Parts: sequence; C-alpha cells; structure tokens
Amino acid sequence: MPYQIGGQPVQLGKEPKNLNGPVYVPFREVIEHLGGKVTWDHATKTAGATLNGRHARVPRDSDTFTLDGTPVTMSVPTLFLEEELWVPIEFFGMAFDVPAYADGPTNVRLDTRTIARAA
Repeated sequence: MPYQIGGQPVQLGKEPKNLNGPVYVPFREVIEHLGGKVTWDHATKTAGATLNGRHARVPRDSDTFTLDGTPVTMSVPTLFLEEELWVPIEFFGMAFDVPAYADGPTNVRLDTRTIARAA
C-alpha cells in the first residue's frame, strides 16, 4: 500500500505521484484522513485546512501558503491535477507538524504522533 499513516497501512483513493523528485499527495484525502477539515474557495482557487490547532490556506499552483496568517514557502509549488489540489509531502510537516517521508518513489509515511487527539 502506498500510504502508511500513524504506522498503519491506509488505502486512499489516489496514489502518491513522484514528479521527477518531489512526491505529491491529494490534499483533501490526506487532511481528512488525519482528522482535519478542508474547505475550497472556488473564486480564489485556494484550499483551507484546519488540523492540529492550526489553519493553512493553500493556493493552487503556488509554492507559498499561509499558516495562521504567516506566509510559508515550500521547495516546490502545489499542483492542480485530476480536478483536485495536490501538495508536496513536505507540506504536512511545515504546516501541521506532521512529518511525512517518501519511502521509495511513491510510498509515503506520515508520522501522526504530534497530532492532538480530542479526549
């Protein structure tokens, strides 16, 4: 299985994509699987995500997103593929303190130990 989230194999609808180096994952599916909430602003083509007490606004085709209002720059831009936003795996560590690793060309591991769980 291409995803391992919190140490468990997970089947998501779309597999990670390796685009000659950076590995991308579908934004909505991964955020929701981590327990976060996702919004989409069609007018600005910007996704919003709330997870782990933080809020990120992630524009389509941009290497910069805002985290709680502060701009953050990634090494590569987001992509809009197959009618949805894809983000490089580095996004999760930068935005939500959830380290993500590419384990081979298209296998992704996300370490969820830092996610605050409701009691």
